[in-house]
Order: sequence, then structure tokens, then C-alpha cells
Amino acid sequence: MSELLRPFRVLVISDGWDETVAGVLADEGELGALLTVLTAGHIPFDLLRLDANSLELESFLQRGAAAYGAVVWLSASGDEGTLNTLRAAVNELHVPLLLLGDRVEHAVLAALAGLRLRGAFDRRPLYVRGGEHFITRGLDLATLPRPVTLPRVRHPVVATRGAEVLLTCDGHPALTVHEVAGCGVAWLGHGVGGRRRALTDHPGWARLCLRALTWLIGYHFGPHDEQAELLVMDGLGNPAACFAPTGEYTIPDFARFERSVVHPLQQHNAKLVCHVLSAFPHAESRTLRRAWDLTFVDGFGNMQDLKSLHEGLQSGQTAGVLDLQSGGYARLLPAASGWWAAAPDEGRSNVAWYREFYDEERGQPVPAPRQAERLRLAVSCHEEDFGLTPLALSVGDAPIGLTAAAHTPALAASAGFALLGDDWVLDARRVLQLHHAPLPVHHFTDRDIALDPDHLKRYLAAVPPGRRFLTKRDWIAAHRTRLSSNRARTGLWVRWDQVGCEPFRTRPSEWALTLSDEQRHKLTHGAYAFLSVNGETVNFNNRTERQVLTLPAGMGAYLEFVKTV
Repeated sequence: MSELLRPFRVLVISDGWDETVAGVLADEGELGALLTVLTAGHIPFDLLRLDANSLELESFLQRGAAAYGAVVWLSASGDEGTLNTLRAAVNELHVPLLLLGDRVEHAVLAALAGLRLRGAFDRRPLYVRGGEHFITRGLDLATLPRPVTLPRVRHPVVATRGAEVLLTCDGHPALTVHEVAGCGVAWLGHGVGGRRRALTDHPGWARLCLRALTWLIGYHFGPHDEQAELLVMDGLGNPAACFAPTGEYTIPDFARFERSVVHPLQQHNAKLVCHVLSAFPHAESRTLRRAWDLTFVDGFGNMQDLKSLHEGLQSGQTAGVLDLQSGGYARLLPAASGWWAAAPDEGRSNVAWYREFYDEERGQPVPAPRQAERLRLAVSCHEEDFGLTPLALSVGDAPIGLTAAAHTPALAASAGFALLGDDWVLDARRVLQLHHAPLPVHHFTDRDIALDPDHLKRYLAAVPPGRRFLTKRDWIAAHRTRLSSNRARTGLWVRWDQVGCEPFRTRPSEWALTLSDEQRHKLTHGAYAFLSVNGETVNFNNRTERQVLTLPAGMGAYLEFVKTV
């Protein structure tokens, strides 16, 4: 391939998937696991389902040029025409290919991978590293399934026909790479059977999948998230704190919040995601009031000063250490007539009242129109209270609606939310999917602070050196970043969406560029010794696998490899 840079996007080809709600992907198997890994790894993708589309060479092109840097084949199809089209895409269009699991049981796919199927056996896996390679560099074999933790699974057993073996399982190839017509074909032969969730059940497989795609494409570009985690405080303003038996504590006021939250964050240069509610039940008037106007004595006799807490939240927001997101509108069941009528020391203690999207007494979701109204109010009131549109919604451990008629993730996405808890609900293509957030998350609540004022201070003091804390707003912005190559394939456009990318438009941001060994050789051989950002040369070493770049604030940036003059 003569192009310096392949497109940074992959095409996932599958037989099909379930959609319980229009646009909502409900795959709990291998496809869902793969999309989780791709989302977590910041690799953009498109989906093509063979039960609704025919595969043509045009599927891999955009206006005559390559549209994808790699293809992931997840189909079990043995259709001769389809497989011949895939073979032509590899051989004639030079599209790299990733095969997973037992796909090499078909002769066409095995040949592309440089393998020959010999059979399939049930056994407990024991993995051994092969030769030195970019894909397996730095791999910790302990992150792969071990014989003591995994039941016997079915593995294809293959012989090599030109493929290089990077990982073996009980002496048989388990991960191979092969060069075909100037592009790569990788086979990740993880165990199949059951729910086929190996990619997400074992972090080593997810890492190998991402490294394999980086090798196939030649590079990876994404946010600098090494040694990063999310620090999350949930449910500020939750009425359960004042009425439910799991509550019975004093919600932090301004002084407590400053001392126990804001000051430790400032001292450790850390950031905290706070999920806050907008409305609170006012028992005397039997109405929901603006939470941050209230000071009252709760059902346990504790003085609750939400007005003072609001001042603390604003102080942390001004100090730049808080990312204020939504905990919902009121976290009280919309049809709560029984709650209003109950005595403070009786019915109000039932935790089932403090659910906003699921009626536990009836065993069904809150009707979709009521959910949609609460979500709309959560967004508009949060904007009024804090001057920012919330992009993440947390309902704590409360159940949500997942039926076709009242699907909370779909309704949250329609209201503009990108995350529900730690799961993605909406991506850039307007295709709804449920993905788990990839970063480590430390959750705590205002109750932890009330019972132990030094909880956060002690946690931050024990954090390993070099740990970085991201916010959900930053994380969402990174996922809404759009990447595209220039037509000459020597540069990469980084564009930030109007909605959700505010952090990058107002301040510089750090990104990581990872180059495969072959890509670095291509740069060196082509005398591309410099990298420019918006026309300005930056520090760049084409002999280094991974380097961190600082992109200036604005609507986007343009990166280009430049030859030696």
C-alpha cells in the first residue's frame, strides 16, 4: 500500500443482531463485547449486517478511496459470493482484516490468515508467548484466562501456511499474523462457546484486540488516559438520605463540603464527578421544589441545608475541581401520592419510593412519557442551576426501564445524555448501544463524607504517583471527537463536535499517538521526520512507539507528517 496513513476507522461485519428498541443494540455476546472494546479503545467503527445488506467492494470504499483502516469479520456466513468479495477486498483493495475465534474454520478465511484448519478440540487453555511482535509487546499473560478459572472451551486447531505465531495455547496457535498483498491479516483465536464474551471477560484479550487493530491500521490516536481514573460522588440531594432507613445522615453543608471535598481535590490536583439532583419533595406543600432553596429538618430530626450545599458545589465548580452531572430530577417515583400521604416515620422509609424510572411495587418501568418528562426537567434545571448541560446521568443502584415500551437508556439518549451510570447510551452515529466505560472508577456518596469526613482525603493520599483523574465531560468529549485522514493520506484531521466537546474548545488537551513498528519504518523510509500540529512543528520521534501530543484549544486540529527538507 502506497498510502502513508490508512483511515482511522474499522468496519465490523456481522450476520445481524437483536434490536429490542428501534436502534438499541441488545447483543450480549461476541458482537456486544467487541463493540465495548472498540468504544473503550477509542476506535471509530461502522456496522454492516449481512442479513440486511449484500457485501460489495463498494462497501469498503468512499468515493473510490479506502474508507476503513481495517475490517473485523464476525460473520459465520459461508456464502461463496460474500467470502469472495471479502477476499477481493484484502487482495485488491489491500484492506487489513481481523478474524476472531472459529472463523478460520472456513477455508477462504483460513487461507487469508495463512492457516489451515486441522480440527477442533476441547481443552483448558494455557498460553505461551511466541516471537517478539508489536501486538504482544508488554502483554501480561496473567491477564488471559487461566486453567483454574475457565472451564474447557472449544478452540480451532490450525497449522500455519505462512502465518507468524505470536501466542500458543497448549502448543497450538492462538494468535497469528499474516501479510497478504501488502496488508495484514490477524487471527485472534480466543475460546468460543457459551456467551462468547472473552474479549470483555479477560482484559488481556481486549488489549490484544486493540493492539491487533493498531497493527493492522498502523497507528492509533486517542486521549492520553494512561494511569487515569474517574472519581465519582453520587446522589447529592437524594431524598432517600432524609427519609429511607439507609439514610439518616446529614447531607454536607458548605463548610463540610469545602473541607472534606473541595480542599482535598485542590491539594492533590484531582477532579471529581458529582451527580446532583434538581428537585426535592417539600412535604408540607406536597410538591417538588428547587432542591437548592431548601433548609429543613428531615424525618430523622437532622438539619438539612441544601442551600448551603449548593454554595459548596458552586465553589468547587469555580475552583475547577468538580464536574457536575445529573443524578436525575428528583429521585422520587413520579406517581408518589402514597409517599405524600404517609407519615414521616412509616411509609416514607420504603426505599422503593426513591426510584425515578422503575415502579418496584408494580414490577414495571415508569411509563415512557413520565420518564421523558423527568429527563427533560433534569437537563433544563441542571442548566439553570449550574450553567452547563449535563451529559451523564446516574441513578445509583436503582433499577431502570429496559422494555421496548419504556427503555430508559433510549429515552436518556433522546434527552441528550451520553452516559447512563458508567454505560454509554449514544454514539456519534446515532446508533444506541450499551457499552461499559473503560476507565477504573472509584464511587462514593455524600453519606461516606457524612460518616467519615476524611474519606476522600485518605483515598487521594493513597493514590499511586502519576495517577490522573479525568472527568466524565472530558471522557465524553474524547468519544465525540471525529477523526479523518486528508486525501493525500499524510495527515489527520481532529474535529470536535459542537455538542459535548466544550472542554477542548476552551483549553489545550493531551492526546496519545501510537505507531506500529511497520508504520514507524514507513515514516523513516519515507523520510517523514517531523510532525506538525496546525502548521507548527512539534517534538516527534518516529522511533518511539507512543508519544503524547498537546493540541491547542479550538474547534479542532490538523496533524501532518512532514518530510525532511
